[in-house]
Amino acid sequence: MLGRYFFVHAEINPRYSLARQSPEDLLWIRDEFTSIKKPFEKIIVHGHSVTDEPEVFPNRIGIDTGAYAFGVLTCLILESDQQRLIQAHC
Repeated sequence: MLGRYFFVHAEINPRYSLARQSPEDLLWIRDEFTSIKKPFEKIIVHGHSVTDEPEVFPNRIGIDTGAYAFGVLTCLILESDQQRLIQAHC
């Protein structure tokens, strides 16, 4: 957790507060929260579910663009209130 962001490898279980997330869910859960539009306690920054482009929404930012399979590594830069994405094509 950093400021208004919560960083996870996978995703979160939307049925629980951030304090009650299980380590297993944070590493492995998929697709249970990507369709939810309501705000979470923090902006969730996640990977684990590959998309063609980064997904930036008010409640979550998905940055897994499949570097292992497609050669596109995405990085999220957070400075003050600014968000920037950069990509490396391998």
